[in-house]
Amino acid sequence: MAPGAEIAQGACRDFAFPAHVHEGLTLGSVVSGREYFQIKDQHIPAGRGAVYIVPPDTMHGGYSYQRSGWRYISLYITPDAIARLFDDNAYSFDLRWMPIVQDTTVARTLAQSLQEMAHHPARLCVDVALVKAVSIVCSANVYDSTSAAFVSQVKDRRLCNVRDFIDAHFQTDISLEQLATVAGWSRQHLIATFKKHFGGTPYAYLVARRLTVARNRILAGDPLAVVAVECGFCDQSHLNRHFVRVFGQSPAAYARSLAA
Repeated sequence: MAPGAEIAQGACRDFAFPAHVHEGLTLGSVVSGREYFQIKDQHIPAGRGAVYIVPPDTMHGGYSYQRSGWRYISLYITPDAIARLFDDNAYSFDLRWMPIVQDTTVARTLAQSLQEMAHHPARLCVDVALVKAVSIVCSANVYDSTSAAFVSQVKDRRLCNVRDFIDAHFQTDISLEQLATVAGWSRQHLIATFKKHFGGTPYAYLVARRLTVARNRILAGDPLAVVAVECGFCDQSHLNRHFVRVFGQSPAAYARSLAA
């Protein structure tokens, strides 16, 4: 898999992914079962064959639609990695997004590409599948412009400033007053506006950002106790509690499962 891209598989039954965020694009498919896909206050049922797309830095989650749960394959790829796939950088996230791909032919093509990335032994096949999938996602073919929109690129500079402030100071104990000052809004208006555009409160986004950085450092082999403190958690047990809520297992178990 290309640097900055990661393919993951999972099976969930009695587990719910609370709202979380990824620094890059998420492309996934439901392999079996059914889930509720949660994004921006919508809870959308997604069954076998459904393909979902989440723009970078967008809060989302999922939980079982039925007792048997669901299985999934997901691709996570950073904007920098996407840029490296296109010589002219001719792609954009400034589009209207539907979280579930509506075109069944496109959905089948994307699902097949994810299967190849997850299971094919030949590196060339995996690389071709990656480029094919990302090319489709970054084209207008995926989108339904007549439907309710999910705009991934936030236009309001004040919101961008708040997001950027959280990204730059996620290790610290940020206050709502600080964020309100950055935005030039009241605290109440900041919370409502931030949640509308990012799908979660500023605190939820802060925790999600901490977990993203912590996860990358854990996979790089950094000591858990050090990661916890340097990512803004009180201690290792505090990191563990949040990590289990989002990823379904402890940081140590998560790292072992990917190393296996």
